[in-house]
Amino acid sequence: KWAYHQDFGWIYVQGSSPEDFWIWIKGTGWHWTARKYYPYLYRNSQSGWIYFLKSVDGVPVFYNTVTEQIQYGP
Repeated sequence: KWAYHQDFGWIYVQGSSPEDFWIWIKGTGWHWTARKYYPYLYRNSQSGWIYFLKSVDGVPVFYNTVTEQIQYGP
């Protein structure tokens, strides 16, 4: 269940529904999202949400709601 995401690179997708699923992103581990919540992703390791802003030169940029800071890369 590996998939290539244009902004996150290779991710591992776990779940049986296209409506909500878990994804594993190298460097940050497991995240949960759903069609109605994306571009928000729940980051399991921080027990909090990140918001995908954009990619800059192939690097994903997030707003981390736990730290309230912009984060470059996973």
